[in-house]
Amino acid sequence: MRYALKFLGLSLALAACGPLDARFPLRPSGGRGKATGATPPVTQTPAVPAGVAPASSAAFAAVETTLASGLQVPARLKASTLVVRFSSNTPSAVFECQIANLAAPFSPCPGSTLYDFGALVHGRSYFLRVRAKAPDGRRDETPLQVSFVVDLVSGVGPVAPAPLTLSTARVPETPAELPSPIASQEARAADPDAAAARAVQVGSYYGVIIPDGGLVTAYSTTKTYNDSLHSMTLMAPGPASGVTSPSGTCTQPYERVTPGPGNSTYCDATPTRSQWAQIAQPLPMNHVEMIENDAQGMREKLLVAAFEDEADPSEAGLSISNTCQGALYHGMTQVPLTPGFFVGDTQTESFEWCEVRDPAGVWWWVGAYTALLGNSPTGPRLRVIDTVAAREGITSGSEFATRAESRLTGLILPLAPVSGSQ
Repeated sequence: MRYALKFLGLSLALAACGPLDARFPLRPSGGRGKATGATPPVTQTPAVPAGVAPASSAAFAAVETTLASGLQVPARLKASTLVVRFSSNTPSAVFECQIANLAAPFSPCPGSTLYDFGALVHGRSYFLRVRAKAPDGRRDETPLQVSFVVDLVSGVGPVAPAPLTLSTARVPETPAELPSPIASQEARAADPDAAAARAVQVGSYYGVIIPDGGLVTAYSTTKTYNDSLHSMTLMAPGPASGVTSPSGTCTQPYERVTPGPGNSTYCDATPTRSQWAQIAQPLPMNHVEMIENDAQGMREKLLVAAFEDEADPSEAGLSISNTCQGALYHGMTQVPLTPGFFVGDTQTESFEWCEVRDPAGVWWWVGAYTALLGNSPTGPRLRVIDTVAAREGITSGSEFATRAESRLTGLILPLAPVSGSQ
C-alpha cells in the first residue's frame, strides 16, 4: 500500500493506495465557483479574487481571560473553600495574578491555571484579578476580577454549568460499519436520531459525526487491536456516494480488500507499530477524513486527527502552511470551535485560514486549528483541517470562520472529559 500525505495536491490530504488526485481526478472548470472535481490540487494563488481585499497580516483578537467552564462566583458566597480555574482565548497563554488588593503587583499565578483561596472565613472579603499573557507578550487589558464576601448564613454557592450528557461514538471494526453516504432527506425520514448513530470515535475523548451524505475516505484507530493499528482507506466509492474513482489495490501482507457501505470498497489494514513506522508518510494513528459532494463535485473535505500519549510521526506534517504559501488572502481568527463538557462551554481556538485556487481555476477556502484538551500544552489534542469550495457562498475569512464555528461544533462530539481539564 502506498501512503501519501498530500493536502489539495500539495500538502496534506490523506491518501492511500495511490495519490489522492489520481483517485479523485479534477474535472474542467470554467472559472471560480463553477464546475469542480472531487479533490482539488492547490497551487499558490496567482491573483486576489475579484472583490476581495488582500490581508497583509493575520488578524489577532485581543487577549481575554475567563473563568473555566463558565463558573460564576456570587458577591456573597456561601462556601468553606473555593478553587477557580481560568482559561484564555489565546493558545499557550500564561496567567498573572493580582491578589488581595489593587495595589498589589501582578505576578505569575501560584497554581499556573488555577487559584485556591484556601479555607474561607465567614465575614471576610476576598479579591483576585487575573490576566492572561500571550507568548508574544500581549496581556489582557481588562483583567478578570473575582471578589466576594463569605456569608455562611444567607450567601449562595458558586454556580457552575451543568455537565453535558456525554455521547457515545462507534469504533468501526470493519469498513462495513462506517456510516453509509445516505441522502439527507432519506436519513431524516428513516431515523430522527440518525446523527448520533453516525458518530465515529477519534482518539479517547471525542467523536466525529459523519453528516448525512458524508463519505468516509480514511479512518484509523488504535482502539481496535492491542498490538496493531487499524486503518480503512477508500479504494472505490459506491454509486450512492456520487464520486467516481478508479479502483486501487492492496499490496502489503497486512492489507486486504474489504467491502464497505453502499457497495464501496476499502483497503483494510492492520499493521504493527513497527510496520507503521516504516511508512514514509504515515496516516495519523487516530483520525477520520470525510468528504461531501454536490452536483458539481466535492464541496467539502474534513480531517480530524487526535493525538494523545503515544508519539505519532504524522503530527508534524499536518499543516496548511505549504497550501497557503503565496495566498494573497489569508489570516487567523479567534473563534469558539471545540465543544467542551459543560453546557455553553465551547473552547476558543486560533483558526488559520486562506483562500487558494487549484490548477483548474477553482477557488477553495482552507482552514485549520489545533485544540488542546486540558491544561497541559503536551496533553491530548485535536488537529482539524477543513476545506470548503468557494461556491458555497463564502466571500471572506470572517465568514469562513463563522461557518466553521457553526459547522464544526455540530460535528465534533465530546465523549469523555480530559483529566484535569475542568
